Amino acid sequence: VEQHNTLMQAVSKANGVMASDDIPVVSSRLAGRHDLLHYDEVRMMLHVRNRCVTYGAGGRLKIDLQQLERHLRGELDGPMIRQERQTFQWLGQKEDGGALGDLKSTLPQRDMPPDMEERLTADLTQPAVASRCAQTVQIAIAFIQASGLSMASASDLQLSEYLASVLRDPSPDTLPSSVARSEVRLCHLDAFLRLLMQVMNLDPMEHVCDKYKADLPPDLAEELSAATACMPVEVDVLLEVFSAMGREYLTQEFMGAGEPMH
Repeated sequence: VEQHNTLMQAVSKANGVMASDDIPVVSSRLAGRHDLLHYDEVRMMLHVRNRCVTYGAGGRLKIDLQQLERHLRGELDGPMIRQERQTFQWLGQKEDGGALGDLKSTLPQRDMPPDMEERLTADLTQPAVASRCAQTVQIAIAFIQASGLSMASASDLQLSEYLASVLRDPSPDTLPSSVARSEVRLCHLDAFLRLLMQVMNLDPMEHVCDKYKADLPPDLAEELSAATACMPVEVDVLLEVFSAMGREYLTQEFMGAGEPMH
């Protein structure tokens, strides 16, 4: 993939495309035969013989190198390949891009009731305890995803029961919150993990790649600041969306820095 992308950058530059962000990109999961390079010496020499060679006075051989270069620019031009692999979260591994999106396709998620959030917040006052709970939630998510099976029918199963019956870990130390053990269900994993991250006060930009952290132009920053007064949704809602986007999609340099967000 690296050699392919290096060649595509060189060919695009020869064709007048100077910025890497302007070169088409296709995911390795979606790339087809037409996106890959299929060219060899035989094809090149066939083109040279048929289109680039003439004979001058006295039978002198002439090769039209400009014609050959135009041919190569067209034949070798193509999209760059963005290498993507379906991730598996090992035990204790931190949340990575797209993990919660995969969870929602396997196990439907919904928000926790407000009173339940209040009880959890009151119970989870220490970041260390929240961190231990977050690790347990991530382990549960990893196993649910690894199963590859739809678990919609188990969405109301208590998390503590899942830990005890499926993961064979009934210890209260695994989920050191009495409220979480008694009230959190598998359908709350997404919302519970968000709450835990708030308690731990994690910076959503901490693991975001540097290429996505450029400062806003002053005029755009001023427009956004003025627009917040008339937004149809609460600013906190947008902040949560952007935080989730950073955690799930911007921790690896898969997208170009200039790509639109919509």
